[in-house]
Amino acid sequence: MSQINIFREIDDYIRTLDLNVEAKRSDFLVFDYEHANWEHYDRLSTYRQHYFEINLDITKGCDSHVDQFELPTITNRLTLISPHRLQTTGSHEEMENACKGYGMFFKPEFIHANPANNTFLKDFPFFSHLNPPVISLNNDEIDLLADIIRKLKYEYDTRSVFSKEIIKNYLNILFLKAKELYSSPSNRYKNTSRNQQIYDEFRWLVQQHFLELTSVRAYADEMHLTPKYLSETVKDVSGQGALDIIHQTQLNHAKALLRQTPKTVKEVAYALNFDNPEYFSVFFKRLSGESPSQFRISE
Repeated sequence: MSQINIFREIDDYIRTLDLNVEAKRSDFLVFDYEHANWEHYDRLSTYRQHYFEINLDITKGCDSHVDQFELPTITNRLTLISPHRLQTTGSHEEMENACKGYGMFFKPEFIHANPANNTFLKDFPFFSHLNPPVISLNNDEIDLLADIIRKLKYEYDTRSVFSKEIIKNYLNILFLKAKELYSSPSNRYKNTSRNQQIYDEFRWLVQQHFLELTSVRAYADEMHLTPKYLSETVKDVSGQGALDIIHQTQLNHAKALLRQTPKTVKEVAYALNFDNPEYFSVFFKRLSGESPSQFRISE
């Protein structure tokens, strides 16, 4: 069975990789790639973390997946990853002491982002589990973002009485510039109608709780709505059934586990809280058109 590393603290990540970077705060870290030790990068494999991660790759970044999304292995890449997303690193041959870029980790409480409140994550779509967390940059854009991070790092290193607030403001500038550069697949975030708000909240709740909440009624109860009203609203906004969205989210997670870990089909079924692995295989084939084993071979 594959080991999925769980990093609850930023320091857990630093120790596991033996990065040789100084963590001056328990809730925030920024470091220059050129000053980090990448010798043990292959220890990462598959992992989740309880904090945000931002990487600005100036030289070519490593091959990686975040949930069901494959991140392009390119230069000038910005990745913005919210807590609890499933990450898998592939080839690390490019990761060496000469690589250039910046890494940042910070806990939700550092920027007062409450995971129970989806407003922040909807404001910045790259942090949503529904979207790929990557932006391809041109040379001018990489220079601009690198300058923001260098100024932020200066405050981190100097640790003046106002450094924390200055860092938070630079982070907000970085988020806004990233939002400006990000190409969202739809404009759903601009729609503030009541039906759209219900739909957005439903999608966010599904992303957070699809392993334990698997019925429309369970989500309707969480949202203090009737199952009928929730189903009709979701259908009206998206054209999809609420149960279809729940099942598709389960399927995407199953595909991520099959693609990114050596878990057996039986282990994947249990990871998704299916009591019967045979039913899981039927469920997977009904939604995807192929069995879990066929999907793994085709990948």
